[in-house]
Order: sequence, then structure tokens, then C-alpha cells
Amino acid sequence: MKKMKFGFAALVFFAMTLFIPVTVHGQEQEHSTQTMVYYRAWRDKTMHGVNTSLPDENWLTMDDIPYGIDIVNIFSYVPKGEEEKAAPFFKELKEHYVPNLHARGVKLTKAIDYSELLKVPYAGSFPTEQEFDAYANQLLDEHVRAYGIDGLDIDMETFPSATDIALSDGVIKALAKYIGPLANNGTVFVYDTNGSNLAPLQDVASSFTYLGYQQYGSDDTRTQRAINDYTNVIEKERFMPGLTFPEEQDNNRWYDTKEPYETSNIYKVAKFTADHQLYGMFLYALDRDGRTYNEDDLNHVVPSNFLWTKTAILQAKGFTLEQAKNIAIHHWNRVSEEGPIKNSVLEKINSAQSNYEVNKVLLGSSNDFVNDGASITYDPIYELTLMK
Repeated sequence: MKKMKFGFAALVFFAMTLFIPVTVHGQEQEHSTQTMVYYRAWRDKTMHGVNTSLPDENWLTMDDIPYGIDIVNIFSYVPKGEEEKAAPFFKELKEHYVPNLHARGVKLTKAIDYSELLKVPYAGSFPTEQEFDAYANQLLDEHVRAYGIDGLDIDMETFPSATDIALSDGVIKALAKYIGPLANNGTVFVYDTNGSNLAPLQDVASSFTYLGYQQYGSDDTRTQRAINDYTNVIEKERFMPGLTFPEEQDNNRWYDTKEPYETSNIYKVAKFTADHQLYGMFLYALDRDGRTYNEDDLNHVVPSNFLWTKTAILQAKGFTLEQAKNIAIHHWNRVSEEGPIKNSVLEKINSAQSNYEVNKVLLGSSNDFVNDGASITYDPIYELTLMK
């Protein structure tokens, strides 16, 4: 069974490399809403046996990230003693992934924990401006400049003291001279959290490009509630709610993806994002798109057709059903041969009742796309660039 999985992963990767070019210049789109994904570095094809007990081989590379993703947040944890096994990924990141994604117009950030901000070294009772600046540059050298990426993501999931906040405010203000909107140099600075503790953000909110709000397992009701909580700190135009796919061997049960599509949290939050003109929407654990909480899924690394991600991109960016159909029809006319199969697929596209159904005709189902997908590498936003 394991050998079959490895062969299947290779087949999917080979198909992707055949049909989707690695780079194009600029990611053309009419819709300004931003979409972001968390890319779990330990599941990249170049990183083997890092931060995992599963024997399955990784199948994904950053070149496979769907078009329409505007920001990629590199999420990496390398346990002590596994640095050597992780090194090939960071080499590939710097030499190939970053240039390739930049050529597509994608920006990249790297996530660090809020606690890293509190490690600023200082000689007196409180850091000087020079000490804050030196530490900010140390963080940027290590996490941003070393790879040529575009910014940092600060992951805040704690309740710091006033003393801690004073330290983090100083580091954030120092970082903001070099990245984010105050630097005015096209870089990205992100504050990302899972609650409504305003204190760590309220005095430095202007430093950040956007607020990423982890609302896993919740629909748009929580999105609106969080926007209300942050009203006096950060405007909704800089608010980005996020959901998650099921991580392997995880005890959490979020259920953000479920059919019927219109009942899913992904549909509700993506639609809310478009309807209320939020900064955008993000998804965590891109490589787990389509996975479930059943035992087999939870204990294996399984390839994906990105059905949910590609649909969320269209939904969050405000593409109508008619537009989704036109893009899908353009693709199918371009890649298929005349005959009854072509006509049958066109009929299914035309009869689809949602963006999800349109994509599913071509991409297939999440759990059997090799057998039921008509064109498993279909990428709506990439196809849109060909239409222009």
C-alpha cells in the first residue's frame, strides 16, 4: 500500500510539472482581495523526516502552490538535531522557490513566535533605541534577508504582561522601519493571532500590513465578532480571517471543509471576505487540502488537487459563478479533444450550481481525483492569465 502511495505522489507531481509552468511574470487579477496560505516547510518534498513520525514521503514543492495565492507564509519548526535534514529545503527556498514565486508576483513571509520579540538583549533597565534596532536587524537577517523573502509574521497566541508588551512594542517599532506599511518599500509585516487580546497590538497596529485572525472551526459569525472587537485598533480593510485543513495526527477537530460546500466554514468566510471587502483570507496547512479526520487520512501524507483552496481563492476574490464557468470552459476547450467526453464535461460545467461544483468537474473529488477528475491540474487563476 505504501509503495502505491509513493507512486501516486510521483504521478501527481509529474502531471503538475507537465501542465503548469513554474513561473510567469506577474499574477494578473482583477480582484484586489489577498489570499494567503501557511506553507508547512516540514512537508516540502526537499525536507525528509523533519518534525514528523510518519514514514510517508512528502509530495509537495512550493512551485506547486496554486496561482491566486498572493502571500505565502513559511511555517517552519526544526527540532534540535534535525537541522541537517532540513537544510536542503532552505537552500531550495533561497535559490529557487523565492525567485520562482516572486516572478509570479507572490510575496513571502516567515512566521516567528511572539516570544522571539522578548529576547531583545539590553544592558540597562530597558533597551535603548539602538539596542531595539540592532535586535530588529538580527531578526531580519536571520529570517528575511537570509532567503530574500518579503517580511515577517508574528504569531501571537499568549497573554503577555505589560512589561513584555513594552519590550515587544519596541522591537515591532524597530522592525517597522524596515518592513511593512511604514517602511513603504513593498514588504509585508503581519500580526497573526487567535483571539481578541488587544493590548499587544493597540500601540503598534500601524506597523502591520494586516492582522491574520485564526478562527479555525468557526464561520463568518465569529469573523464579524472579531472585526467588532478590533474596530478601534485595526480597520476591517486590514483584517484577514483564516481557516485550516486537518493536520495529520492532530487531536483538534475543526471541520472547516465539508460538503455540501455552501454549509462549510470555508464558503461562509470566503463569501464574507468578498462581500465585506476585507483585506483577504488565509488557509493553514495547504498540503492537507481535502483531508478529513478519518483514521487513514490522519495517519498518512496524501497528495491533493487543491480543490478547496482553488475554490476559496475564487470565492474570496469575488468571482461569480458565471465567471468561474467561463474560466473552466476556456480551460477545457484548450486541453480536451473533440468528442463525447468533451461535450459531457462541458455539460457538467454549465449545470454546476457553485464555484466548488465547477472546479470539482475538472479537478475531481478530494479523495479520488485521479479517477474522477477530468483535468486534475486545472488552476482557475492561471487559466485566467491565458484568457488575457
